[in-house]
Amino acid sequence: MVDRLKNIVVGFDASEGAAVTLDQAARLARQTDARLHVMHVVQALNLEDFPDMYTDPLDQAFELTREHAETHLKEMIEAAGLALDQVDLRVPIGQPFLDLLRLVREVSADLLVLGARGEAGHGVGAVASKCVRKAPVPVLLVRPPHAGPFQRIVACVDFSETSGHALDRAAALAARDGARLDVVHTFATPWNVAMYPMGVPEVAPEIHEECFKSLEAQLARFVQERLGSAAPDATHTHLLESFSPARGIIEFVRENDGDLVVLGTRGRTGVRALLMGTTAERIIRRCPCCVLAIKPQGFSYEIE
Repeated sequence: MVDRLKNIVVGFDASEGAAVTLDQAARLARQTDARLHVMHVVQALNLEDFPDMYTDPLDQAFELTREHAETHLKEMIEAAGLALDQVDLRVPIGQPFLDLLRLVREVSADLLVLGARGEAGHGVGAVASKCVRKAPVPVLLVRPPHAGPFQRIVACVDFSETSGHALDRAAALAARDGARLDVVHTFATPWNVAMYPMGVPEVAPEIHEECFKSLEAQLARFVQERLGSAAPDATHTHLLESFSPARGIIEFVRENDGDLVVLGTRGRTGVRALLMGTTAERIIRRCPCCVLAIKPQGFSYEIE
């Protein structure tokens, strides 16, 4: 259950809450004695669309922009309580998604930290969405204003191996921060799945209770086998009955003031990570708090 981090990569941009993202990453780096690698990518212009453009003044403008961004980022790093010599700082001109993934591989990063919002300030930004899908490491999406320790962590499990890894990571974070850990499993009863949307049949209460108790025991075994005596003291399990797992989890987070959701990006369905419309992506897009997305073992992505 030990959450060993050696290298943390932070994607810094001009979005709302970028400073909070840096603060959270710096806090995690201090906790784990990890090396922090901070990258801000100045988006390069695709000159293939402008074959007649005179590029020298444009190159100078981009370099001035890069220098300005680097100065600003140094100020933000120092404001986060970090000395510049403690941080691997990079401000290239290029493509944000590809350059971030190259840095993740170059330094063998254990975690990629990004702001959840794009520069428009709505939803999950395009770069963050692509990184959640394709980065080979866990991705932490930070939502303002959460820069300090987590207080209530929600681990989503479906009894798959990937959700087991998510539970391990959630427990380690909860132990470090002294947070409450809520382990949540959402389900729809077999008869509801079979009949929906034609209508839900009347089922004897004892049958429903038997189904609930069976899942309750399975959830308890899953937590015990993964965490054992290393489970944080404030660990609680919850069964949520819902036709929509994503909606059930988001409602639970809102009602209980969760500040971090930890989940796997691939469950028992075996489909590729984070297909559009899957439970994981719905949670990541709509969740009101920070989200840590854990990848399946052996997950990889070929950089173009």
